[in-house]
Amino acid sequence: LYLAFVVPLAADQKANAKVTERDGRVYKEDAVEIILEPETGGDIRQLIVNAIGTVFDRRGAETAWGGDWRIATGTGIGADLPPELADLPGFWAVELALPFAELQLRTPQPGDEWRVNFCVDGQRPMVFAPTFESYLDRATFATMVFLGPDEPSLHLPTLGKLTYGKLQFLGSVRSF
Repeated sequence: LYLAFVVPLAADQKANAKVTERDGRVYKEDAVEIILEPETGGDIRQLIVNAIGTVFDRRGAETAWGGDWRIATGTGIGADLPPELADLPGFWAVELALPFAELQLRTPQPGDEWRVNFCVDGQRPMVFAPTFESYLDRATFATMVFLGPDEPSLHLPTLGKLTYGKLQFLGSVRSF
C-alpha cells in the first residue's frame, strides 16, 4: 500500500517534530495517522509518522507490533509541487510504502473494501473522515475500495483549502 501526504505550513512555520524513539509520543507533534480496518470489527492497524519519520504503530491494542515500513519525509515550498498545490507557502510531506505482508494481511483483491481514516496531528490538525470523539471512531471511517489493474481511478491531488473551509475538487480520471 503506497500513501503520500502533503501537509501545508504557514509561511513562518516549520514542522514541529523532535521525537525519535519508535512508538514514542509522535501523535503530539506534526504527524500523519493512517488507520486501517481491513475486516469489519477486526484489529485495526494504526500507523503514525511524524515529520522527521519517527513511527508509532500498533495492531489492535498491541503497541509492541512493529512493521518494516519504507518511509521518506521532507519539506519544501509550493513551487516544488504540482501546479494545483503551488500556492502553498510551505509544506512538509511523508511517503509510505506499507507491504501487505508487514501489515500481516493478504494482498487485497479487486472489489475488496477496507474502512480507513487519514489524519494530520499537530499545528494544523485535519481529518479525512470526520470524527467527533476520536480518530479511531470506526462508525465514521471512509471506505477504501481496491481496484483491478484496468479499472479507472480518480486522482485528487488536492481537495482545496480544507483548513479555510474551501472545498474544491481538482482531479482527473486515470486508467493504468
